[in-house]
Amino acid sequence: EVNIKIALGPVVAGGRLSIADRNTLLVEMAGDVTAAVLRNNYQQSLALSLAERQGHAELGPNARLIRALEARRLLERRLEALPSDGQIAERDKAGRGFVRPELATLSSYSKIALLHDLLASKVPDDPYMQWLLVDYFPPALQKAFPDDLKRHRLRREIIATTLTNGLVNRLGAPTPLRLAEEASRPVADTAYAFMAAREVLGLADLWRSIDALDGHMRGTDQLALYERVREVAISSTSFFLRDGQAVADLSATVTTHKAGLAALIENRGAVLPGQVLVRHQVLEGDMTGVGAPLDLAQRIADLVVFADAPRITVLADASRARLVDAGRVWFEIGERFHAEALGSRGRQVRAGDDYDRLAIAGALDQLDVARRDLATAALAAGADAQGLTSFVDKHADLIARAERDLASAAGLGAVTLSRLSVGAGRLADLARDVVDVRLSKTASGERRR
Repeated sequence: EVNIKIALGPVVAGGRLSIADRNTLLVEMAGDVTAAVLRNNYQQSLALSLAERQGHAELGPNARLIRALEARRLLERRLEALPSDGQIAERDKAGRGFVRPELATLSSYSKIALLHDLLASKVPDDPYMQWLLVDYFPPALQKAFPDDLKRHRLRREIIATTLTNGLVNRLGAPTPLRLAEEASRPVADTAYAFMAAREVLGLADLWRSIDALDGHMRGTDQLALYERVREVAISSTSFFLRDGQAVADLSATVTTHKAGLAALIENRGAVLPGQVLVRHQVLEGDMTGVGAPLDLAQRIADLVVFADAPRITVLADASRARLVDAGRVWFEIGERFHAEALGSRGRQVRAGDDYDRLAIAGALDQLDVARRDLATAALAAGADAQGLTSFVDKHADLIARAERDLASAAGLGAVTLSRLSVGAGRLADLARDVVDVRLSKTASGERRR
């Protein structure tokens, strides 16, 4: 209400709206304002329910968040009845996480810290972010006074607050800090990356579709749908943060990767190997089996299976290859060399401390880079949507040895940090060896000429 009155102040002062008409307009917009408040409450409650389901898995990141907030003098854990380091260690041994009231406190302080970071940055001034300002206000105000809304004296604060709520509510309280530390980027940059993921994946529409299932399926199954989407959102946000292009040009990044994802989904039959198509069908069946509508299940399954779509789009562009060819090669390498299984299970590895967490992130990044380098070499050698046959034949000895080692690393039993690191290192070795062979043959051919 206050922000609406601030927006209308210059309109009234300029004689374009009388006080009586302003008051009438405020009454007419009461329903929209109420709906916005309730939507915000809904999203915060949902965020706490998802955080509660994470339980022990998020104990370490939440503890790291507390220490970071304390270091910035934004939080005194004793005054907020948050557990001490000793109590957190006891919970770790018992396999327990933070409880809902503690998670609510952490969410609040996480938002305070992130809001400070965003306001101290250039994020609220990015031209792409300006639609968040207009969208914040009721439709009647957007239609009648769009230019006045864009000149709102608290425009930076409104944009930063909207981004803060989106990041923390949708990705979790400790996630912005965690992703920033793993990527060695400023925390404020996570806003660019999150917006890229939100727009490329069409998350707003997906979230609304899942919201609409209230009362139509079990709450736990509905939360599981949110979790699937959230995992892809975090993965994509992490990619865009590391890639850096979203920070440099958010609009172009969204346009490029939105088109890439749409093309991959449209050509899924040519892009996905048989075993991955089966995985897509199983995911879809799991969701429809608990009451999700078929179209929604298909969309979520597409996002899960094509979670690496931004990587494939970058690969195709860098290799000057057809997107379908780059996608097929990416997935074939993921299956043949167990990179997909190692990455998926590696993300579930329990970090003992902050250094373990950073080591896991480093190993996962090494795995991605090695997979990209192998795919680049395969595309250069003529691999396409028909598969890797010719590429494998050219490097049969190197590939056979690596396949055995990677199958062992990704084999039965829990994937540990050690197994993940060894597997990522082995794939990186194979990529380097293949590239060395290709460069050696190229140099030999040039000498003969």
